[in-house]
Amino acid sequence: MAEVITTIGTRSPEDVTIDSVSGSDPEYTVVLTGATSETNVGDSFWDTGNPQRSYLITAIVGATLTVVDSTGVGSAPDDTTGYAQAQTKRYYSTVSGWDGGLIVVVGELYPNGTDDNPTGHLMDDGAIVEDLITVRSDVVGDITLTSPVDHRHEGAPQTGARIEADSDDLFIVEVNSDWHNNIKEVSWIELDGSAQSVNWGIRQKRNAHTSEFHHLLAYDGGDRWGGSAISTEGATGQRLRATRCMAWNWVYTGGGGGTRDNGGISSYSSNSGSLGEIHNCTVWKVEHGGTKVGYGIYTLDHANKIVKQNICIDCDYDFYLDAPGSADYDYNCSLDDTTSGDNSLEGETAADTFLGVGPVDLHLKAGSACIGAGYDPGTTPDDVEFDIDNDDVSGDSSWDIGADQSSVVVTGNPWNYYAQQGGI
Repeated sequence: MAEVITTIGTRSPEDVTIDSVSGSDPEYTVVLTGATSETNVGDSFWDTGNPQRSYLITAIVGATLTVVDSTGVGSAPDDTTGYAQAQTKRYYSTVSGWDGGLIVVVGELYPNGTDDNPTGHLMDDGAIVEDLITVRSDVVGDITLTSPVDHRHEGAPQTGARIEADSDDLFIVEVNSDWHNNIKEVSWIELDGSAQSVNWGIRQKRNAHTSEFHHLLAYDGGDRWGGSAISTEGATGQRLRATRCMAWNWVYTGGGGGTRDNGGISSYSSNSGSLGEIHNCTVWKVEHGGTKVGYGIYTLDHANKIVKQNICIDCDYDFYLDAPGSADYDYNCSLDDTTSGDNSLEGETAADTFLGVGPVDLHLKAGSACIGAGYDPGTTPDDVEFDIDNDDVSGDSSWDIGADQSSVVVTGNPWNYYAQQGGI
């Protein structure tokens, strides 16, 4: 199967000059007079034709672009001078536009149908301001929404590729495959509720196999009438695996009007036959001011529910299950006494655990009890060995609890390192 990368972002077009064009449909080589500075694989290339025509950029080597006919042009890019300015742009300007291209395939973007695996690369060009985005398709293969390495967040808000809610609607993103089972991954994206009262940051619905949600930041929402930052939702049978995610400030303040519990990370609609795994995540401040409750992590008590190496602090209840009989809970950390497992920690405060909560920085503070208190799961689940800063921690002698791994190789003046970590 072939991966098809398309970018999603708002950067300004980059003007380019064509030196030569060669190749045959559907793939062409476009040599420019100079290398690009802002163009990425997955962007679109616009020729000098009248009207202009666009192609998908699949490779960049110096001043040479490999492009494919993704819009059904049927011929090579036009390099005639005197017409339009040749440019590169993001392929899509919104996530909903990218999703629309999965449902109704335009031209030749996914010529092999379900043998093509779409990957949307959300770029750090500034916030994509939209919500109520439903990712689904039955005409393509495995779907991934992520951010490329140099556009990823740094484990803190507004540091990377970001979707920002613009209303008080139900959710920012929903992955809903209508049981076609092809939502593979959503990762490395910020889901900013933006105090817009949105219920869910991201929710999985009607996906019979496991979507990988990893390295997500979801924050500042939950005030519509309850909901969760990262969750399953709808009829029972949803499957959730959340790894190395952070969720915070998912708070309902509307008094008695809330109709459901709040959650930081929740698989409450995963029944006994459906997976619910939460690994190395960090949750802070999930509250419900009405008759319902805010839980940091919420799963039911089933043998296929695994909750390990997570931090939940300053929630109404940090963990929904405080004495599971079947679920596998261990190596977790809480402020209250709801955590369970022989290797878990209780009574840990935000002030002693995080670098800060005003502004929010949920990286581990020097001296935190979570440092070195975890266990090494190897590389299972996928990408657990990369912490929230994308540092490969697989070689570390001890693992920390939570999304952040504090251990680093200290070079230069060690006093500078300890000062940065709040140690002096």
